[in-house]
Amino acid sequence: MITNRINKISAIIAMALLVSVIVIVYLLKDGTPSGSYVPLDTEHSQNFFLTNINQDTNDPAANDIPLSNVSMAKVKDGYYAIASYGYIVLLNRQNKEYCMVDMGSESQNPTGLYSDGDGTLFVANYTRNNILYGNIDIDSCKYNIERVYQTKSLISPENVYSNGKVLVAANYDGSNVMAIDLDSGAELWATKVINAHGVTIIGDRVYASGLWERKIFEMDINNGKILRSYGSEGSDTSKGQFLWPTSIYPIDNDNLVISDAHSGHISFFNIKNFNISKYTGGNGPTFKFFNYPYAATLIDNELFVLSAFKGNILVIDHDKMQVKETWHFGKPKWDYDLTIEESKYPMIKKWKGYVDIDTTEHPLKIGKHQYYLAYARLRPIIKKACPTLTLTEVSTTFIDSYLYIPQNLNLQDEWNLVLSSSTNSAFAISRHLASQTPIILPYNLKFKDVWINKNELVSPYGILDKDLIAKQLNLSKRKILDLYNSIGYIPLQELVWILSQTGRCPLDEIEKVTDQSKQKLRLSFSTVAGQEFFDNYKKCNKSNCDKQYVQDLALSYYKTAYGYKTVSLSEWLLVAMIANIPVPEDERLIGKFWSFVEKFL
Repeated sequence: MITNRINKISAIIAMALLVSVIVIVYLLKDGTPSGSYVPLDTEHSQNFFLTNINQDTNDPAANDIPLSNVSMAKVKDGYYAIASYGYIVLLNRQNKEYCMVDMGSESQNPTGLYSDGDGTLFVANYTRNNILYGNIDIDSCKYNIERVYQTKSLISPENVYSNGKVLVAANYDGSNVMAIDLDSGAELWATKVINAHGVTIIGDRVYASGLWERKIFEMDINNGKILRSYGSEGSDTSKGQFLWPTSIYPIDNDNLVISDAHSGHISFFNIKNFNISKYTGGNGPTFKFFNYPYAATLIDNELFVLSAFKGNILVIDHDKMQVKETWHFGKPKWDYDLTIEESKYPMIKKWKGYVDIDTTEHPLKIGKHQYYLAYARLRPIIKKACPTLTLTEVSTTFIDSYLYIPQNLNLQDEWNLVLSSSTNSAFAISRHLASQTPIILPYNLKFKDVWINKNELVSPYGILDKDLIAKQLNLSKRKILDLYNSIGYIPLQELVWILSQTGRCPLDEIEKVTDQSKQKLRLSFSTVAGQEFFDNYKKCNKSNCDKQYVQDLALSYYKTAYGYKTVSLSEWLLVAMIANIPVPEDERLIGKFWSFVEKFL
């Protein structure tokens, strides 16, 4: 009897193991990742500083590239074209020189490049909604356009690739991947891929990345039909997750290389197994790490990685995962002794899903609410207690930046400085009690590629002075407190002037505040309730509005805004700061319940 039972149990265990093996094999075949992290060897890299042939060679700063390098192609042996959103440079590898390419009037926003290495060049011309084809004259550094491709589905192309017969483009705003007959210029097909970004061809297959779904798509080149897809949202590359897969390029007939700008990882993807075989890199300080690698391109068996916000290009032996050369634009960076927190960098290893692990234990407190540092936002620890606060603002007076992977530094127990290595702009938020008025200011760090390391702000040019930053912020705070004491709130003219003091374009006199800069600040108020508040508030001046009127406007705003899922950080705190009130309690019944839960936790 006992023997029979043992045999039955053994049989059940054996069957379970067999089923597990079958499931694992099936999942791996179906695309479950099995890739592992391989550290990048940067110890043996040769550094080369590139010179602009039209600038003073004795002034390294004059050789800096103001915009980010995002795409690269070899146009001839030893010559490379590099796109930087606003322009293209032609680089002479042997002489370590470059020139700014004369693109004529047709090119406005070159984002993606492709060349067969024969002197010709395809250019994804983002804002003109077309693709340029032509050749670069090496001697004159001029791009001669021979043909312009433009079709109904070609809307904001980010990247382009050709196999000599078909031209494919990834259209970001058009949210499609499409093919064009190279000879006739006719559109062959267009397939929906939301926020398409990277694109390439291997054989009869097209491979593309979509930033909205964080996936890699395999398509039939003949009709655009999606055959397979891979990936999901998240920061764990080993689990097949992507944050921002910006480029995709062939290594050989069986493998692709994928750059994920926001995780900082460069992944090697096997087409047959349809999963990641290995990955490397990550974002962090110094040249040991990347900073938003927007492109990884294989040229003559060398892998070129464009670390967009570090402003350098790395030449990598991808078999050995060893950096052979690093090309630098401008004056030397990270040229000082610095010990990196190995437990913290590359930065993404301190993240889980979309949240900074450290802030799950030490949340960021703003008034009565607590937040996690999350992907491009501050996420309340109780999601329903208050809106999620977004950190991306473009073309506003307050701040003009995307803070995707935020960091937070406590300044003298007076300010929280929320920053990101992708921008030189930061949010400064006063450390205040729930009963006090919050103060929020922009702060111009002057450099990108700034990180928090051992409670210091480290930059490419040295450690930033935290005491000086706090002093500048406190000067603006005192101006705000003076206004509270005199008239009880902050009029618009004074607000724009005070915000400029620590921002990117300081105004030395309040009279220099223009109507245009006032109206530009309205862009920081992106919700319906925020815009209604601003439109009523901007009519106020010292003579026609009192403190009570502005505070009533603010209280009305928060009654509505608590019902939103997301609000921009600047809007949420500026309303209270303008009116000189604490961010009020959520007066809705459901709001009171979640506030109680938040306090209890």
